[in-house]
Amino acid sequence: GSTVMAFAMGTLASLVTTPTSTVALISVAVPHAGLLQMDEAVAMIYGANLGSTITRIFLTQGSTGTLRQLSRFQDLFKIVGTTIFVLLFVVEEGFHVPLVQALARHVVSGLPLQLATVNLILNGSMALVTTVFASPIERFVARTWPPSAVEDLSAPKYISHDGLGDAVTAIDLLEKEQMRIIKATRDYLSL
Repeated sequence: GSTVMAFAMGTLASLVTTPTSTVALISVAVPHAGLLQMDEAVAMIYGANLGSTITRIFLTQGSTGTLRQLSRFQDLFKIVGTTIFVLLFVVEEGFHVPLVQALARHVVSGLPLQLATVNLILNGSMALVTTVFASPIERFVARTWPPSAVEDLSAPKYISHDGLGDAVTAIDLLEKEQMRIIKATRDYLSL
């Protein structure tokens, strides 16, 4: 009978099971059995989004470089998405403004499909926003969580797709890259 409790249950369940999709599937099945109302199940889905993020933050705490960039981007993606959709949920429930749940009810019939639609709206809309703003997000992630020194040393500096079309140029670039790697060996060993 409590959306706050359902949100907490979704968060805790996702902490234990990690994938959000597991809790989302449970959130769809449980109301179908008559154990939860739509608003409670929606809160559970939103809580699951947050729970998996908390788990990933703890699991990747010591990571560096690309792994850290990727996991922090996912964390940011899910935290922002959850925050936005929880605020929409509060507005919809508290002020009776038709938003996400109303859209799901309007688009499909049947509680399980409506809950699946809410989950799709949550993840799909955030993915769409991320796609539209991909370049600024990429710059933000690279600036906030820079690559590790090992990744920076191991990234090719001379070999490029443009130079591979001509055999002579490709061989020259390969020689330069090999010399760079040989000279950087002591830097590799010091890391």
